[in-house]
Amino acid sequence: MDKEQQQQQGGQQQNERREEDRQQGTGRVEFTPEQQAAIDELVAERVRRAERAAAQRAKEEANEAAKRAQMDETERLKAEKEDAVKQAAEALARADRTLVAAEARVAAAAAGAKPERLDRVLRLLDLDAVTVEDGTPDAKAVASAVAALKDDIPELFGGAPSKRSGADMEGGGDGKRVWTRAQIAELAKRPSEYAKHEEEIDAALREGRIRE
Repeated sequence: MDKEQQQQQGGQQQNERREEDRQQGTGRVEFTPEQQAAIDELVAERVRRAERAAAQRAKEEANEAAKRAQMDETERLKAEKEDAVKQAAEALARADRTLVAAEARVAAAAAGAKPERLDRVLRLLDLDAVTVEDGTPDAKAVASAVAALKDDIPELFGGAPSKRSGADMEGGGDGKRVWTRAQIAELAKRPSEYAKHEEEIDAALREGRIRE
């Protein structure tokens, strides 16, 4: 078999795989090089942003440790109080991000993202500017971010909106806890308590077990 015949056979096999995927409803998405480049850049920007934030926090912590070594007792007590306030604010910020992500997961599913693509959609969404007030995310801002991503990469939103059964809304009967936004917001007011449950809350977010 010459090279041209091999290329023709390879192209035919690829077309057959695509048709088989379409008929079986596997949901496999293929992107053009331009789309893949855009996705890679979105992910890279999220990584760079997280790295910059982590580096800034590390620098601030090192500076704070150096200052504290030179403090007297009164200054140290004052600094510890400020630290407690700061930790409470950080816990609240983490809880807010969890609530925003939960809202985005619901909005993305409603926009047609299939369940197996939701984690990828969440990674690509730009939700940094979405605010939370009294434990409630700005739903309009979340919907706007989802719509923008859907315009950029419509292939991620090829499925019908997800429909949950009554059992799903109560945790699916698998024994796993279903968290409410109010519970998370309340825990965020107590950093030590939030820290105890943070991994469980993150898992609930990934599995869609956060409700109104």
